[in-house]
Amino acid sequence: MEPSTTAAAKTILNGLISGGVREHFHSNVLVDQLGNRPQVLAGANDGLIRAAELPHQALMPLLDDRIREQALVLASADVFRLMAIIAAALIVLIPLIAPRVYPPSAVAR
Repeated sequence: MEPSTTAAAKTILNGLISGGVREHFHSNVLVDQLGNRPQVLAGANDGLIRAAELPHQALMPLLDDRIREQALVLASADVFRLMAIIAAALIVLIPLIAPRVYPPSAVAR
């Protein structure tokens, strides 16, 4: 692969994973699910409070870090799934692509 192609592919993948819309989407879904199930948050906080012996307000940055990490993992999984679908589509197209056509050779007299 050419260096410019490799750089473009890395840029696209980096944009899809780290600063992408998918990470924000997954973060919003995780926070929404957490808000819809307050008993899960209460149970998680009780475990974290006992383990870390921190006040309730100090747990929010820990929870934020966990949600951010999980959103990044889910966004990465989306990118890998997209890459697998593209690879499968290209594999299916291999038999349909015409073989190389060589230029006509000179006729021997």
